[in-house]
Amino acid sequence: MTQPPEVANERAELQALFDDGQCEAYLEAIETKTWLPPTPRAAPFRDLQKAECFRKLGREADARALFQLVADDEAGSLPGDWASARLAGETYTPPKAEWRAEPFYPPWAAQSGVMGNVILAFDVEADGSVSSVRVLESAPPDVFDQTAIAALKRWRYKPAMRDNHPVRAGDMRVTLQFRLPDP
Repeated sequence: MTQPPEVANERAELQALFDDGQCEAYLEAIETKTWLPPTPRAAPFRDLQKAECFRKLGREADARALFQLVADDEAGSLPGDWASARLAGETYTPPKAEWRAEPFYPPWAAQSGVMGNVILAFDVEADGSVSSVRVLESAPPDVFDQTAIAALKRWRYKPAMRDNHPVRAGDMRVTLQFRLPDP
């Protein structure tokens, strides 16, 4: 499930504007360019970035309205937690992977040339451990699910921080790809 190059380039360009603190350019780019729409999973994060830019530019009413929308629509998930913290005037830093265990590639799948993807949902606890791992989608079905779950459970994160206190982050997502090297 690799993004087409034009999608990846557009998202990278937008992210670079945001990361560089170029809020006016970021907001203008969203309004004036014909961007590909964000994926359903990415849309709340784009809204959070817009709200952060509104706040930096002194548009507090716009920022609060957008934070409230995300907090209401995404309650119990990473974007919802982030928006709730910002509405309360608190800082929020999402979790960041610090160590990733590579999944085991089943030998029979490698010998047969089987490749695929597994999309997983999970939570990151306040201690950085991974919990509540579940498969959302896999292709081919049931081939790589168990090895993907086992690998993800071994990952370690720098936990989400709310006002400098570690907190649980729910409903995280990751796609693990199973690819064989080109012959």
